Amino acid sequence: GPGIEAGLRRLAEVLDDAGHDVVSIAPPIDVADIMRGWDPHFGRWIAHEVDRWAEATGRPIDDTTIEPITRLQWQQIRATPIEQLSTDQLAADLALATMDEGLADVDIVISATNDIAALPLHDLSGILPDMGTYLAANDAYFSSLFPANISGRPAISVPIGQVHTAPAGAQLMGRRGDDRILIELARQIETAGIAIDPLV
Repeated sequence: GPGIEAGLRRLAEVLDDAGHDVVSIAPPIDVADIMRGWDPHFGRWIAHEVDRWAEATGRPIDDTTIEPITRLQWQQIRATPIEQLSTDQLAADLALATMDEGLADVDIVISATNDIAALPLHDLSGILPDMGTYLAANDAYFSSLFPANISGRPAISVPIGQVHTAPAGAQLMGRRGDDRILIELARQIETAGIAIDPLV
């Protein structure tokens, strides 16, 4: 939203004033391409852990033993053919390679942590009518986090102001293995004292 965009612009000015080279670049990939790796990677892990838990406890996997969203994810992964998971993993791997190439000369990527400041709790509470609705809400709110989550790049979120009294944040994503620069930059941003300034 406009408040988040204003916060990111102000953050860029703070970093520029501190002597950092700040440039705006177009995203090198479509986040949806990286998201194709969610089911093959995290989804299969979730399904494996649910199966392991059920075997260890001797309990069934149903609404009485596991919360609805995890159960639905487990069912969805179990119903997806392995060929589809393999195809999706290859597409995600290609997107990650494209992202790495596009960001080769970039030390830190700054983006909004979320596209809105405060998340409607009900939308992610686990009581939505179906998995499609839940995943659509999840994608809408957290899409800027997925590249770091799936690529293995270090990331940290820092406060950048308030939108109608709700906290807004920026995500800093660094190079793999270069957490130190990321933490130093986050410390500089927090020291700048912009976290409580109103954006809207």
